[in-house]
This record gives sequence, C-alpha cells and structure tokens, in this order.
Amino acid sequence: DKGLEQEKVLEMYRKVSAEDSTFVPTVDEIAAVLGVAQAVAEALAADRKRLLKRLRTRIDELNEEEESEEAMMEAMGGLDGLGGMGGLEAMLAGGGMGDLE
Repeated sequence: DKGLEQEKVLEMYRKVSAEDSTFVPTVDEIAAVLGVAQAVAEALAADRKRLLKRLRTRIDELNEEEESEEAMMEAMGGLDGLGGMGGLEAMLAGGGMGDLE
C-alpha cells in the first residue's frame, strides 16, 4: 500500500532530520523503506546527509506518483465516468453482484 509506504518514509525522515537527533535507522530499515540494496543502505546509514537527501527524493517520488494517479482518475471522470454511484450500482448488478443485498 502506497499510503503505508509513504508514512514509513516520512516517519524515518522526521526521526533522522529532527534537531539534535542521534537516531540512526538500521541498515535493514533503510533497505526496506527506500527499497535499496544492503550495501547502499550501509553507506546511507553512515552518511546522514546522503540518507536525508535520499529520503527527500523518495518523498518527492511518492508525491508525484500520487498526483499522477489523482490526475488520471480526474481525467477518467472518477466515479462520474461510471455514471456516478448509480452507474456503479448498475455495473455491479449487471455483473451478477446485485443479488448480494
């Protein structure tokens, strides 16, 4: 889930970037949150400035992906593209799911 992924990246960024922070995430945490190889995660764990930059980059990527998805949904008309909720209900009923009520 992208929301959970974004939350984890933001949480790590907050902890690392906090003033007077001595927090250093584990290599495994960095690898999991940023999706990088262990060797890259080790280098990032040793270099706070690079880690913060990589976290900011990932945050920007996630925000761009979210904006792109929202734009795509808007271009498709959101639920209006299905005729609003009525269209959704009709589609479900037509798919044999209308009997679930």
